[in-house]
Formats: sequence, structure tokens, C-alpha cells
Amino acid sequence: MSELNSVRFALMQEREAKKQLEYLVEAKTLELYEVNKALIDTNCALEKRIDYRTYELQRSLLQQQLLAEISCSLNLLEDFDGQIRETLRKMGEYAELERIYIFETDVKAGRVVNKFAWCAAGVRIDTENFEQAILEAIPCCKNLASGERVVASHLSALPEACEDVFRGQGVRSVMIIPLFVRNEFYGFVGFDTCTKYKDWDESEINLLQTVSNLIGHAYEREITKRELINAKERAEAAAKAKSEFLSTMSHEIRTPMNAVIGLSHLLMQDEPKPEQIENLKTLKFASENLFSLINDVLDLNKIDAGRIEFEQTDFSLDTLLDGLEHSFTLLAKKNNTRFIIEKTADVPRSLIGDPTRLIQVLTNLVSNALKFTKDGLVQLKINLLEQNPETTRLAFEVSDTGIGIPADKLETIFEPFAQAETNTTRKFGGTGLGLSIIRKLLALQNSDIQVESTPGQGTTFSFELSFGTNQTTIQPTSPAPVTRTDLNGLRVLLVEDTDLNVTVATQILARWGVTIDLAENGKIAVQKATKQLFDLILMDLQMPVMNGFEATKAIRQLEGAHANVPIIALTASAELAVRREALDHDMNDYIAKPFNPKELYMKMQKNIAEQPVNDF
Repeated sequence: MSELNSVRFALMQEREAKKQLEYLVEAKTLELYEVNKALIDTNCALEKRIDYRTYELQRSLLQQQLLAEISCSLNLLEDFDGQIRETLRKMGEYAELERIYIFETDVKAGRVVNKFAWCAAGVRIDTENFEQAILEAIPCCKNLASGERVVASHLSALPEACEDVFRGQGVRSVMIIPLFVRNEFYGFVGFDTCTKYKDWDESEINLLQTVSNLIGHAYEREITKRELINAKERAEAAAKAKSEFLSTMSHEIRTPMNAVIGLSHLLMQDEPKPEQIENLKTLKFASENLFSLINDVLDLNKIDAGRIEFEQTDFSLDTLLDGLEHSFTLLAKKNNTRFIIEKTADVPRSLIGDPTRLIQVLTNLVSNALKFTKDGLVQLKINLLEQNPETTRLAFEVSDTGIGIPADKLETIFEPFAQAETNTTRKFGGTGLGLSIIRKLLALQNSDIQVESTPGQGTTFSFELSFGTNQTTIQPTSPAPVTRTDLNGLRVLLVEDTDLNVTVATQILARWGVTIDLAENGKIAVQKATKQLFDLILMDLQMPVMNGFEATKAIRQLEGAHANVPIIALTASAELAVRREALDHDMNDYIAKPFNPKELYMKMQKNIAEQPVNDF
């Protein structure tokens, strides 16, 4: 019995333990369920946060890309209006808006202009009525002028005047952002919807504010660009007016100067009385100085206007230096000064470059040196720096033992119309333009001029220049042989419309035994050249009725020998372009007024030779 009871007790304990275990399992299961549910909820929340953050990042990335595109586009400013319109379109489509517009306003003047507008499909803007409505709601604009923006998901949030304005345009939600240009209120950018209400979140507001700022900066750049263009156009117009004025004045001055210089030559040849010789020399010197001033001013004007052209032609350096030495022999002798040219043996005799501009630089430097040197020495030294098959680089140095230049004046002497001392022009003459022109001419050839000087001991100017290497040797030129040694009996047609020039030219030509016929314009010249065969025609270029170019063209179309008569252009213009135009019109030669009688004689003699040589 006791054993049975023991078994029963054991079974009862087993059932109790099983029951306790079942309770425990059920409790743990419930606990695990709650934990699992919490984990699921947490995971869902995390996924939502991740999704939202991912959305925000993607949205931010898209906004940054959009802003980058808009900023790049607006910075280009190749087409301001087109790029602004494209910006409005991109913003409207991205932000799912239905209209964007830019109003330029002037609150004080009461001016409102709808400058730009973009509308989504099916939406329009009533520009004229909108402008008028905005004008009536200007008090709202005053708030904008203080930098305050307007954001309204519903129009009822707006002041009554503004609410009426936008309601009249069918607006439901609107954002107005003020537009500032150069820190001044310039207008506003409006963003709205017409078929739905829109809640503006902070991200959209910041985006549209940034775009409005970019548009304001674009306006600033466009206004600056237009101001610069206007300033450039005004500067170009002023430079053109200056150039035309100087050219016109040069032409007008050269005409009487031709008479003054020509008559001074004639008077010097008329065996003047001893007491008249000094006056005539003074007249000749003054007129030549004035002529030099005219040429310097024109050169400076051409350099400043960028109209200087450099030739690339073969030339003999020896011939150029021989001419330079011959030109200054008398001035050096007058000042009891020796003028020496030293050229090292390795310097080539011929080069490729612009001999006219080189001789202009050297002439100015040597002339200055001789002008300021009495009882002394002026030297021109030329050395070879380097040479290869394409390029030859030379060093030039002009030194003197003259009055020298103070150290504080060494830079100012290169300024236009500047002299080392205020009384230099009165004592020594000159315009103060020579060194300025030299420096600018050298700068255009990638060079510069250096100067060293000691007052009372002398001055040295030096510069370097590159030339093309001439593979062939140019022999010094000699005068072309001619078939007649003088002009006596030559039949010349003088085509000139200015009485003073006619008087001077006829007197000079008459002294050479030339038979002269006159024509006061190109039309008469063609008529006379058709009827009579002349040995030579001296043709002015600027004349009424028919100018010299047109007359030459007509003469070249005549028959037989009449079409081949040598024609020398006579003009008061010193422009290289005029020389080229003369060549293009089949003229044989060119001489600028005021002309030197000796130069005219030589050119006439050359062009009546059996084989005339043009030396443009």
C-alpha cells in the first residue's frame, strides 16, 4: 500500500512539475512574442527613417545638381534672356509649379514690368492686367524692398491688397521672393500654383530663395557686361573720333605745310640776300620741326589705335646704316661731334624684317644723342647675340657724351610729350614724343629699351631685336639706270585741286624745264589723258568730282600708250594703307606731302626710265 501511495505521490509531483513547466513555456513564449513585436516595430520605424533620409538625400542631391546646372548656365551669360527663361522652366518642372515670373519694379517711379514668365501647360498669365494690379499693390512691394519674402499656401494669409491681386490672376498658392541687384531692390520673383494648393516646406523655400539669389547675381553680371560693352563702345567711338580728327587735321595741316616747305626750298634757291638767308633757314627749320611733330603725333595715334603693321621683307642692313650715317653727317659736323657706327664682323649684312621701323628707332636715338651733345662723341654699336637658320637677334646701343639725364627723370622721358627738363624743348627743340614712340614700337616687337645716364657725362640707350635670318646675301642697292639724265622737256599732267599746292608744284617743276598741264579734279584728268599722251601724271588722291583712285582706274582702261603712262600719287596722307591702295590701283609710285623737291625729282626720274622700279 505504501508503495502504491509513493507511486501516486510521484505521479502527482510529475503532473505538477509538468504543469509548472507548461506555465513557464507559455510565459516565455509570450515574452518572446512581445520582444519580437517590439523588434518588428523598431525595424519598421528604422526603415521608415532610412527611407525618409534616403529621400531627403536624393532630393538634396537633385537640388544640388539642379542648382549646379542653373549656376553654370547663368554664369555663362551668352544669352541672358534665354538662360533666365530656361532657369524658370527647370525650376517650375522640378518644384511642380504652374507659373514663375520676374517683375522688375521701381517703387519710387511707380514702374512695374513683367520681364520674364514661364507657365505650365494649360496655364497662362495676363501680363498687362497683372502689371497694373501689381502697380496698385505697391505697398506690398515696399515690404519686399526691405527683404521680406511672402509665402502663402492659401491667399487668405496675404494682406487684402495682395490677396486681390493674385486672386485676380487665378492664384491659389504663392511665394514671392525679393530680387536684389547691387544691394538695391530691383523687383521680385513669383512662384505660384493655379489648380491646386501647395504647402511650401523649408527645403523648397530655401531652394527657391537660392535660385532667386542666383538670378539676382546674373542680373548684376549682365548689367556690368552691358556697362562694359557701352564703355568699350564709347571708348572705341572716342578713339575713332580722335583718330579721324588727327587724320583730318594732319591732312589739313599738310596741305599748307607743303606750300611753306616748298616755297622755302624755292626761296633758298633764288639767291636770297645775305640778310635774308638766316630768316629763310629759320623758316625752313621751323616748318620741318612742325612737320616732324605732325608725323610723331600720327605715329603715336596709330600705335595707340593698334594700326601699326610690321613688314617682313629682305633688306640690306649695310645700306640702311650707310643712309643713317649720311643723314647725320651735317648735324654732327655742326655740333663739332663725331658720329661713329660700329658693327661687329659677325653681324649679317642682310636681314628679314621691317627696315622702316628699325630706321625710325635708330634715327630718333641718334638724333637725340647728337642734339644733346656738343664737342663730343656719338656711337651706334651693333652686336650679334644669337643666330640660327630662322632667327637672328641683334643688340643695338646708342651712346653719347652729352648733357646726360638726371636719375629721377629716366622713366618719365618715355612718357608722351615729356622731357628731362622743362626748358629742354625751348633750348634744344623736339616734341617729347620720340622716346615714347620708340618704347611702344619695341614693345610691339616683344622688346624694350634700356637707358643708363650720368648727368654731365652722357647717356646710353640699348635694346635687342629679333629678325628673320636671310639665307641669301643682299647686295647694297644702287640707283636704277635711266635713259634721261634730267626732266627738261618732260610733259607732266598735274592733277591737284588746291591752289597753294598748284603754285608750289608748278614753280618747282618749271625750274626743271617740265612742261605742265593742270587738272583740278580726276574727271578733267581722265579727259586730258584721253586726248593727250603725257610722259608722267602727278595725281592727288583726295579731290572733288572724282578722286585720284577713280581717275587712275579710268586711265588704266584707256587704249594704247595712254593707259600705261606712269602715275605718281601725291597725297597729304601718311598712312601705309593709302600706299597699298595706290599700288592696288596700278599707280607707279607714291610721295607724301609736304614733299622734298629732291625726292620728287628722283621719283619722277626713276618712273620715266625704260624699266621703272617700284619701291613701295
